[in-house]
Amino acid sequence: MTNLFKKAAVFTDIHFGLKSNSTLHNEDCLAFIKWATQKAQEEGCETCLFLGDWHNNRASINIVTLNYSLRALEHLNANFSNVYFIPGNHDLYYRDKRDVHSVEWARHLSNVEIINDFYKEGDVVIAPWLVHEDYKKLQKMTKNGQKNDQNKGKHIAK
Repeated sequence: MTNLFKKAAVFTDIHFGLKSNSTLHNEDCLAFIKWATQKAQEEGCETCLFLGDWHNNRASINIVTLNYSLRALEHLNANFSNVYFIPGNHDLYYRDKRDVHSVEWARHLSNVEIINDFYKEGDVVIAPWLVHEDYKKLQKMTKNGQKNDQNKGKHIAK
């Protein structure tokens, strides 16, 4: 068994840019990131997993919102050894594919790993936002998926 991390902070759905790119909302998002980071460090977390929807609007990002977003990701990068970042449906430009998303600009951050495809290390899989028949690939990559395939439909009363 491979341990990808000892202890991780996990959060999702920050939605930078919500409320018409409200400065107050963006300030709240940044303050939450700083608070959550401090709490995670107090608990000994060396890794952060962000599970999607960093931005709110898939079609465009306001420049002021982008600046808040960058500061927040730089903060995570500076405070965690590893940040696994999964772009969510609000981060993807297209609903049915992952090739264009709103955090591509963060690739320069050395501790941030953008999970835009399946990431596997040992027996740990971090899956991206699933599109089309990705769930089939996920089932093949995980032991539980293989077990679930064998038991598929057995819980249904006949």
